Amino acid sequence: MLRALVVSLGACLVLAPAAAARKPFVYGVKLTFEQTRSWTYHYVQSSPDCVRTENGNGFDDATVTSKASIGIGPLPVTGFGALVKDHRVGTRTHNVSGAECAPSAVFPSTWSTVTETDGSVTATEDNSGCGDKVATKVSFMTVALKGSALKLKWSSAVAPDFDPCPDFEGSNDPSPGNELPIIALRDIAAKVNRAALKHGAHRVVAKGTAEHSATENCANLMQGCADGVSYEATGTVKTTLGLVLTRKKR
Repeated sequence: MLRALVVSLGACLVLAPAAAARKPFVYGVKLTFEQTRSWTYHYVQSSPDCVRTENGNGFDDATVTSKASIGIGPLPVTGFGALVKDHRVGTRTHNVSGAECAPSAVFPSTWSTVTETDGSVTATEDNSGCGDKVATKVSFMTVALKGSALKLKWSSAVAPDFDPCPDFEGSNDPSPGNELPIIALRDIAAKVNRAALKHGAHRVVAKGTAEHSATENCANLMQGCADGVSYEATGTVKTTLGLVLTRKKR
């Protein structure tokens, strides 16, 4: 079994051990990784004298670009390192209404009160941490040629800190197969023309795309919902990988 090995920029990746003696091709590689994630959230808890409602939505777009070299040599993987650039937005609104809870409603001091009447109070969570940010530490990943695909695997992924910025990754009680996709950066494969690499084509492009969506609601939670509660949350994550390989002069 090939053993993954994180190395510094400029490491090499084997295409075929036997080919090393014939044509020691080396490729410069530009890697572009992007992952977008969107989510929605709706929750209502009601009783005769109190109704609590929460609504939210958000979006995250993480991008990574890096360069390294891939060549015919003894190592099965090549390593990349880069800072994650991220754009994140999010909002979540809370409303309480009814004689039992509205008059005494208290929200965190960092939230903003939107409306307040005798029978209803609405507030939004603090989102001052949202926006465009770059991670302060380098993230590392490896790319290995396996069959007809270049497979990216994250060794470490360091995202920027967006606190406070409303973000929802699902309940703590989803049934198997219904979990919302979380913000973590995902491994992904890109199809590549292996024969072109083997024969030293000047330029080879590899692309890969993966997408996953899920919905959580009272019907697919392990314990369901309590009386008077309705809940639904959605999440979609789309991941893309692009690799442009340009053969270097010997």
